[in-house]
Amino acid sequence: MRSDIEVGIVGTGSMAVRHLESWRALGVEPVVWSPRSAADFAATYGARTASSFADLLAGAQLLDVTSPTLTHPEYVLAAVEAGTDVVCEKPLARTGAAADALVEAARNAKVMLYPAHVVRAMSPWAHARDDIHAGRIGTVLSASFTRIGEGPDAPWFHDHAASGGAVMDLLIHDLDVAEWMLGRIVRVSGTEESDPVRRRHLARLVLEHESGLVSTIDGGWTGRPRPFHAGFAIGGSAGSLNWPLVEAGSSDPTSAIPGENPYTRQLRDALAVREGAVPAVAAEDGARAVHLAEAALRAVRTGAVCPTS
Repeated sequence: MRSDIEVGIVGTGSMAVRHLESWRALGVEPVVWSPRSAADFAATYGARTASSFADLLAGAQLLDVTSPTLTHPEYVLAAVEAGTDVVCEKPLARTGAAADALVEAARNAKVMLYPAHVVRAMSPWAHARDDIHAGRIGTVLSASFTRIGEGPDAPWFHDHAASGGAVMDLLIHDLDVAEWMLGRIVRVSGTEESDPVRRRHLARLVLEHESGLVSTIDGGWTGRPRPFHAGFAIGGSAGSLNWPLVEAGSSDPTSAIPGENPYTRQLRDALAVREGAVPAVAAEDGARAVHLAEAALRAVRTGAVCPTS
């Protein structure tokens, strides 16, 4: 059990719950603050609370940002200016330019900025990457990723100016791991079906990698009750890798993932980075994922093939 680090969590949504549970699994009891609902969150989950963001930050050695996307820059920059390490839920920011500014600020201040791209901590994806990079399936010839669910309830997610919709908030996971597993993505094209009133945002993305490989991503928010599914299929000249569309419980989309809870695994990694370890997800990776999602949004809105940088 760890009791030697003070963690402050900003936000009280579903990601705050996941992070709170995982910090506790690591022996840390965080303090939580939100401008609206910290008292209700505390009553439900038995969490300690701060009376203000200033008080939260003053007592924290690490700030864990799980608040809505548009608020990320404000909280991350405040922590960086205070010399406090940061874990920030994806996306780091709503735009690539804003994400780049956070990375630069953290670098200049010599403060850890750890993007919480939890799929990299999920064992099927991590093992598949290891197999690909070790050459165990030969040359990769095809790859597809799927991630689809009912979608979140909070209205801000369905204001695409605030969230980027399912492409920026959900499929950013697959954009990140597609590049992580298969190499740099240079162009993206695609189509979308978008109806914010029905809370529906589905997309099909076609990714062109620097190697010449073409991969695809399908998924998003259906706007109707359904279990969460995610998976991949990767074919190589000497074998294949598949994680089928495993149905996960709607209350915990990670319930079908074997091994250590991936939220706990990523926070364990963040603690190790504070002590000098190489991060599983670098700050620059988080910013790059935002740029990839921006390119994908341009592609589905314009019908063009869009470069990623």
